[in-house]
Amino acid sequence: MTLENDNVDDVVQNLEIEISTHPFVKGMRPEHLRMLALQGARAWFDPDQPLLKEAGFANRFYLIQEGKVALEVPMEESAPIFIEHVGAGDELGWSWLFPEHYFRLDARAIEPTRAVSFFGPALLEQCARDHDFGYELAMRTAGVLMKQLKVAREKLVDAYQKF
Repeated sequence: MTLENDNVDDVVQNLEIEISTHPFVKGMRPEHLRMLALQGARAWFDPDQPLLKEAGFANRFYLIQEGKVALEVPMEESAPIFIEHVGAGDELGWSWLFPEHYFRLDARAIEPTRAVSFFGPALLEQCARDHDFGYELAMRTAGVLMKQLKVAREKLVDAYQKF
C-alpha cells in the first residue's frame, strides 16, 4: 500500500506531536524532532510480549509512552534476573548504536504498553549526514546510559551488602 505524501506528512507530524512530550526529546530543535519522527512508528505490546531479546539483532529503540516493561537478564536453568522496570517517559534499546548491534538483555511488557519505535540504522545514516543531529542524539543517549549505569551500580551495592 502506498501513502499519499499528505498522509505521510500527517503521520510524521502526528508522531512529532506525540513524542514532543517525552522527556528524551525535551528541548530538541524542531528540525531534529522531525528527523527522529521520520524514523518512528507506533508500537503496542501486550503483557508478557517481548520488546527486546538478549542476543537479538538490535535495530530499534523505543520511547515508552505508557505501560510498564521489565528489564531482565535471561538465565539458562532458572528464572531471569530482574534488573529494573521502565515505563512512561523512559527509553529502551540503545544497542543499535554500538558495534555488534545485539541487545544485551531481555525486555518484556508486564502491562499493556504503548511506545514509539525508531529504526536505528536509518538514524545512524542521518547522524552521519547531519552532525548536529548526531551530537544531539549522542548526548541524549549518553544521559540515558548514565542513568542505567547508576541503577546497575545501586543493584550491585545492594547485592554486596546482603553478603
